[in-house]
Amino acid sequence: MTIETFLMLLLAVSVFTGLFTEAVKIVMDGLGEKYCSNVLAGGVAVILSVLVSAAYVVLTETAYNNKTVSYTHLRAH
Repeated sequence: MTIETFLMLLLAVSVFTGLFTEAVKIVMDGLGEKYCSNVLAGGVAVILSVLVSAAYVVLTETAYNNKTVSYTHLRAH
């Protein structure tokens, strides 16, 4: 993965985290649910980063080996 690809994916996760968090907050407000905004944003960010990492691996047809699994695990944290 080049630095340009990494930064593009990081930007995508960053933009979509805000959008998805606001969408979930609107839905939860409509349902009358209580939530902690910071925890919600953190959860959304983790879910999106895992999905983007998985999409990258699938689209680039990366073979799984010890190095790839370790790298994907580290990016998810």
